[in-house]
Amino acid sequence: MKLWIGNLATGTTAEKVEQLLQKYGLPQPDEMLFLDGTSPGALIEFRTDDPWNLQKLIRRIEGLYWEGSHITVSPLHSF
Repeated sequence: MKLWIGNLATGTTAEKVEQLLQKYGLPQPDEMLFLDGTSPGALIEFRTDDPWNLQKLIRRIEGLYWEGSHITVSPLHSF
């Protein structure tokens, strides 16, 4: 499962995003592409056999006010 985490505060790092995910119970990402700049975001991949449990955890951080911004989380689907 891939996720886009957007609306990150300027100055947010990939390490801070990993810490946030772990704090809210998400597993360690298998891959992360971090995009910094004026609108930082992260494309994150989790290789998991339990996508439903991951969906529940994602809902915990959607809209969370973190580091001065309300973050957005969007699952990306592959076909």
